[in-house]
Amino acid sequence: MTGGFYFVAFVDLLGQRKKLAGFKGVAPNTDEETKAFFETMAATGGVVRNVRKSVAEWFSPAKPISEQAVTNIPSERREQFRAIMNRAARQTGFSDSFVVAFPLRADGVEEDLSWARAAYDTWNALLGLSVMSLGSLAQGIPWRAGIDVGIGMEIFPNEVYGPALLNAYTLESTVAEWPRIVVGRGLLDYLNFLEQRPAAEPLDAFAGRMATSSREFICKSDDGWPMFHILSPAVMKAPGNWAERQSVAHQWVREQVAHVWSARDEKLFRRYTRLLHYFDAFARPRPSAPDSRG
Repeated sequence: MTGGFYFVAFVDLLGQRKKLAGFKGVAPNTDEETKAFFETMAATGGVVRNVRKSVAEWFSPAKPISEQAVTNIPSERREQFRAIMNRAARQTGFSDSFVVAFPLRADGVEEDLSWARAAYDTWNALLGLSVMSLGSLAQGIPWRAGIDVGIGMEIFPNEVYGPALLNAYTLESTVAEWPRIVVGRGLLDYLNFLEQRPAAEPLDAFAGRMATSSREFICKSDDGWPMFHILSPAVMKAPGNWAERQSVAHQWVREQVAHVWSARDEKLFRRYTRLLHYFDAFARPRPSAPDSRG
């Protein structure tokens, strides 16, 4: 077993358990019930599988490294940097929840190179989880998650155990409340640490820039708690039609608020209203089409 500092995200895909609840303790007896059972299993299982597959692809070691990241590395260190970037994140799952984690130190390499790799991995994780969360919301699959940095230990392959995981789970289960991704103090402290590395060293300066860029994916919520800013300019600039998906997600949230209000579900109404307030505050209007009249 190996221990150290880890980035850990605990993600819960909301709404899937409610779809399964109708079959709780009841075996299907008729052909119609059997068909409905398997359709529900396929639908909910398909959602979980597709989201986890997207996450795995984002963190895949085969995923190309940003050219911008490489150009900011001294030329004589680029190949070594590419080598230590070839690390896949650990992912484990249970039902409609899953954990993504990766170590923040690379064994067998110099300290400044290791911190540069970890800073880039953290920036990449914040970007990836932001865009995937927004993309899922546009498909009607809201996320609630907790993200933190802390100590942990790999007790099995791909499975991180310890305070880092506990902190991420606690943030998701007791702090987040509504569909959002909340950030722990450990991650903020880690970004502070990277930004305070000596700027005179090129790799430390790179780590500091990555940490500062990582803050673009974080904002303060209405309750004062830091959370992912999935509508930030940094997310909108990512490859893909995120302005369109933002618009679709915004409309879906409006519909959810109306639905839970009509269903007299006070708990979900309060939660989705807070999500709608966030979208109303930060969503950017869709660019207008050019006037064909000239």
